[in-house]
Amino acid sequence: MRPAREREQRGVALVLVLVTVAIMTVFATDFIRSTQVRVLGTLNIRDELRAEYLARSTVNLSRLLLSVQGVVSREMRRFHMRPPPLWQFADYFVLSFNEPGALEMVGSVIGAPMEGAKGFGGLGGSIQVSIVDEESKINLNEAVMGPERQAMLGRMLTALFSPPVYDELFDRTEEGGDLMSRERTVAALIDWADRDETMFGSEGAESNSYEIGRTSVTVKNAPYDDIDELFMVKGIDDDFWAAFIDPEPEHPEARTLTVWGSGKINVNTADPLVLFAVLCTFSQNPARECAPENMDAVFNLIQYMMDVRSLLSVPFANPSRFLQNVGRGVEGIPGMSLDQAGVGKFLTVDSQVFSIYATAEVGKARKRIWTVVDTRGMAAMGGGTILYWKMD
Repeated sequence: MRPAREREQRGVALVLVLVTVAIMTVFATDFIRSTQVRVLGTLNIRDELRAEYLARSTVNLSRLLLSVQGVVSREMRRFHMRPPPLWQFADYFVLSFNEPGALEMVGSVIGAPMEGAKGFGGLGGSIQVSIVDEESKINLNEAVMGPERQAMLGRMLTALFSPPVYDELFDRTEEGGDLMSRERTVAALIDWADRDETMFGSEGAESNSYEIGRTSVTVKNAPYDDIDELFMVKGIDDDFWAAFIDPEPEHPEARTLTVWGSGKINVNTADPLVLFAVLCTFSQNPARECAPENMDAVFNLIQYMMDVRSLLSVPFANPSRFLQNVGRGVEGIPGMSLDQAGVGKFLTVDSQVFSIYATAEVGKARKRIWTVVDTRGMAAMGGGTILYWKMD
């Protein structure tokens, strides 16, 4: 029988071994966990990088499509033909470089066999793209294009904000007790960009409208640089943004305002609310035809015009043809008497400035790029000049 002291030493040794094993287990577990975190972090960084460059590639392919659009448009106009809006099929065109099914769809659109064609193969991840023309929006930078265009902008904004559904948005008081009515909001949007010091629609000084509640903000008196700058304008908040700038985040074509483009509105691509503003601006009797009690009839007419657009690949050959159709109306839907004077100055059926929305997802990483390109002039062959770039 072993002495008690030896048994005690053996017991202490066992305890020390168990403690050591426990400590080593903790260290090993922590090491494994930290290694897994680093590996996952590295994979996330890798996926984010792949998603970013996949989104950038999508933008470049979209610019390539806009270049093709320019070539096709020029050649077809030589034969007095209306070119189709190829950019509206951007999703099929870009996806065709990664998905065989989309490649076949492109072939059916352009009328060319695609059996032997191949894209890039599996790039990994998924992509989405949408090209939206800025000429389908009301351009706030018309405020700097002279008195005539500034007055037209004021009329369009007034019509855009007029539906009763927006009463709650405008009948509110800002900090400092200033009531931001429809008229004050129209004036604030124009005064921010115009070059004078007089409040739009009145003889007061512009600065007075910003001294109430927002003394740190001064009127810019220069064109808007980007759409986010609207948040600097008095009365523009998240509710206004949700109503007119980003009403449907997944459908950017629903945006009604822009700060890019020629200043003309494309009646072939404009949103229903923008078309409402156009009709009420050119109406010979807006007080009656665009009155609240008659708005349902106006929007029924607009829906008919949009149905015509959707049925025809090249709906209206020129703005005058659009106004003629609106003036005639259709059975059961009365037309509107419109003033066609100066139509060429303010309306168009072509677009040259575009927003590209490209989204790429790789694993759990997601990157979205919004860029605006101007395809006017010599820049068209290179996919246009980049006016705006935002990635998130």
